Amino acid sequence: MTPANGTHGPCLVYTSFVNGLMNSFPILPSGALGTKVSQLALGAYPIDVHITPDGKFVYTNILPTLALSSVLISYSLGAGCVLTPLSDLVTNHVYLSLAFINANSLIGVDINTGTIDTYSLAANGDISLLNSVPGQLSSAGSIEPISMATLRMSNGQQDVFTGQITDGAPHVQGGQEMGATGAINFLRGSPASDLRGQNGIAVFGDNNHSLLIQGEYGSNSLGVYTITSGPGHPGSITLLQHTLLATGGGHVPVGFAIMDNTLFVAAGLGGDVETCLITSSGVSGCVTAAVLTDHSLIEGGIALL
Repeated sequence: MTPANGTHGPCLVYTSFVNGLMNSFPILPSGALGTKVSQLALGAYPIDVHITPDGKFVYTNILPTLALSSVLISYSLGAGCVLTPLSDLVTNHVYLSLAFINANSLIGVDINTGTIDTYSLAANGDISLLNSVPGQLSSAGSIEPISMATLRMSNGQQDVFTGQITDGAPHVQGGQEMGATGAINFLRGSPASDLRGQNGIAVFGDNNHSLLIQGEYGSNSLGVYTITSGPGHPGSITLLQHTLLATGGGHVPVGFAIMDNTLFVAAGLGGDVETCLITSSGVSGCVTAAVLTDHSLIEGGIALL
């Protein structure tokens, strides 16, 4: 979702992985969705979508064959929330998650090679690879870096993080992103791990409290990490705590959003949405806030507007 700008009002853009579609809607003053204004057939499997901070451009990642490569596509978001295709880039990488570094840079982690790749975004929507940096996590077998999150520290340092698919305790890697070159200086203590967790598929950066949250769906828990920064060095990452969610196992915490001191956690299965207290001391008191009416399918994420 994106708020109003000088061109359009508030908009919702979402993709349908199964049907290969990208759709856009205006958001009415009541909070309800208006009539759908765009439905674009992508001819492949869209797996992630992001809107630039200024609300002008939309970027998505599609997987034409599910495994061989990602195609990055840009769109303009115009009056009435109408989507117009601009540019596409066929890569030799495979991404399941993307994140913005800033309005001019997009980053992803290749699940085949483990590289962390930064792309430059031009004013006309063109996309080009800026740098590809070897990651710290193995991409062999079932141990794969998968999700991306960013965290902007108080000194302006921009950190990037990836989660991990693994049958055991997950690692999280993080580093300071150098926006001009796409180079990454890894944090002290990276990669870090929550030995009580299992399978850390999703990560989320909390800028307000300098915390990194990892969703551990094998143990239905959260790994909470403290992130520091400082002049002249890239900072550090340290495990702060292991936090259990309220529901039983198997609900797959994959989506996160934050409002003030409330962390919202969306489960990929079962339709469970939990709220937790989040402060600089950590995450606690997780309770079920809602259960989706239709929870027969997979939930992909959560957003607040």
